[in-house]
Amino acid sequence: MSIPSNRQPPSSAQTIDLFVWGPLFKTDIPELDAQHQRLLNMVNQLNQMLIETEQWDPRPQEFFGVVDELRAYIQIHFGTEEGLMKAFSFDPAREQSHRQVHRSFVRQMERLTMEAHVNPTETIAHLLGFLSKWLINHIVGVDVPMARGLKLMQAGESPKAALAAEKNAMRHTGKALLLAVDHLYDTLTLRAQDLLSVKYRLDEEVMRRKKTEVKLLQQNQVLITIIKSLPGIFYMIDPAGKFRQVNPLLGSVTGFSQVELEQMSVQDLFVPEDVPLVQQKLKEGFESGHTWVEARLRLKSGDAIPYHFTGARTELDGKAYLLGLGTDMTRHYELEMELTHLSQTDALTGLFNLRHFLALSNKELARAKRFDRLPALLMFDVDHFKSVNDAFGHQRGDEVLKRIGEVCRRHLRAVDILGRIGGEEFAILMPETSTRSAWEAAERLRRSIAAEQITLEGATEAPLQVTISIGVAKVLVSDQHIDSALQRADQAMYHAKHGGRNRVSVSDS
Repeated sequence: MSIPSNRQPPSSAQTIDLFVWGPLFKTDIPELDAQHQRLLNMVNQLNQMLIETEQWDPRPQEFFGVVDELRAYIQIHFGTEEGLMKAFSFDPAREQSHRQVHRSFVRQMERLTMEAHVNPTETIAHLLGFLSKWLINHIVGVDVPMARGLKLMQAGESPKAALAAEKNAMRHTGKALLLAVDHLYDTLTLRAQDLLSVKYRLDEEVMRRKKTEVKLLQQNQVLITIIKSLPGIFYMIDPAGKFRQVNPLLGSVTGFSQVELEQMSVQDLFVPEDVPLVQQKLKEGFESGHTWVEARLRLKSGDAIPYHFTGARTELDGKAYLLGLGTDMTRHYELEMELTHLSQTDALTGLFNLRHFLALSNKELARAKRFDRLPALLMFDVDHFKSVNDAFGHQRGDEVLKRIGEVCRRHLRAVDILGRIGGEEFAILMPETSTRSAWEAAERLRRSIAAEQITLEGATEAPLQVTISIGVAKVLVSDQHIDSALQRADQAMYHAKHGGRNRVSVSDS
């Protein structure tokens, strides 16, 4: 392929950045941000190259220069990112998935490089669309939220705190993606307007007019590619709530065909209970310019999925539309449930922790007083537990505590509230239970634990047997909080210890 040596860029070429570096791309990890900004600059460089390239006179040396820079970038950036994940991440499966996405990026780059030898101009457009998708989908949608968690892990925070930070960042992903698409939409609209102006001015120059039309198609193709590749539901609706443009994901998620969606209004896609809120938010979006709503998306199958929708008003040809993005909230709610579970349970035994045990017990105490059906309280710990840790190690000690929790769950009622309230201390609130019945339940539990043979997987030692000492106390009407009953049960347990251990003692109060 010949390359003219005297070719100059068209004098009408104008520099218009497709992306502008800003907060929605930032991870606050300086090394990653510098690399992401470098990729953004290369995307803008490709965009300008597409503007200046003559269809019949491409400049492949510039394109392959960018390709070489991209290859060098990939080696540095993917190595940096995977190194950070390996050092600070707590989810090996996610690390593996992230690496696979990186490998897919490399394969796509190699394919586009081969195609460039056949048709450089078309390949520039394809590569621009591919990298734009990567910037929006992967960096904004995946890297930025994940970096919040990694940054906390770097600072020494727990996986739980990192998970919470990532969840919080994910909440804003939909809004960030919408801002990116909104900027792209504005940029490409201005590009189209500029090219149309050129078309009208050069109407007599057929070849130039053809070039302008080709460029319009290229720009539209880039926008369509980006919209189709978004990880959320993209939509554009009019004030009547009718869809004017959607990406294929809306049909894939809901099960409705394109024809069915064209005949439906936005309200038809939500469960009846959420429709009034959706209507209110639509009105708010057209009036104030921005809106958001969390509502359940109705599927053709009859099921529903929680979604977070953002919307921004825009104008085309003097008409107002609402441009927005919807993000599936299922994973976010799962994370919330997981965090709630972590905050309420003991990580070792799976029983309620002290804080949640007290909260539930105080709630039961208030209910019991209303109906004059007071509960009983058991408190126990493992006899000579320190000697178990000293003789067999903490791993065997942990196994003892987990096994005790399992035995308790087998022998107690569903209504009983069971918690690990200290190192080897446990407490059980038994609703609507007399002192006699509580004592009988405590005796059954004591005998069951004493008979339990505890083995550690892979261990060669004989099974370990432990005993517990239990204190029983009746909850009184005068108790303002469960703490008073816990103190009496603790005193009764103290008497059981000093009475020889492996026994049940009942509080005198």
